[in-house]
Amino acid sequence: MANDETADERRWAWAGVVRGLLVMAVALRVLVGASELGRATAAPDPASTARAPTEAPALTRPRGAREVARLIDGVARRQAELEQREREMDGRADLLAEQERHVGEEIARLEALEAGLGDRLAQGAQAEDAAAASLAKVYAAMKPEEAAAILGELDDDTLLRIVSRMRSKELGLILSRLDAKRAVVVTTRLARTS
Repeated sequence: MANDETADERRWAWAGVVRGLLVMAVALRVLVGASELGRATAAPDPASTARAPTEAPALTRPRGAREVARLIDGVARRQAELEQREREMDGRADLLAEQERHVGEEIARLEALEAGLGDRLAQGAQAEDAAAASLAKVYAAMKPEEAAAILGELDDDTLLRIVSRMRSKELGLILSRLDAKRAVVVTTRLARTS
């Protein structure tokens, strides 16, 4: 809204300047024409008639009037150029506003998508935690030798997720039955995470 008001104010200001110039040009043209008319209708100067008997009165516009007309045409052309440039700038401003609106919508859509993904990741992590806690209870209920045999075959990350949820006593019984190197790896990683 503020841009429209500013553009309207500029248009009115330029229109006022052009009107003022046109009024001045017309006044100048009238004055120059009246002085030429006065010279043409006045009694001929005997000295000028004697000097230039073949000189005909000027039938064309005086040089000053031509110059004024040229200036008026130049001002009119410049105003047309400025109005065209202003229309182009208004069009660009409208296009920019439309692009800003579109970018805002895209940002909102991506933020909503990000929030949805964050929720899904949190749900996935909760499901993983619940599954690991459930498996920890299952392995804790088993005989330590049987649990160690199965847990020893798991990858380190899965093994760590399960044993980290066991009570110390149960964990100790299972770790004592794991391969020594594997027990060291699990113990080291458990120490880092706690």
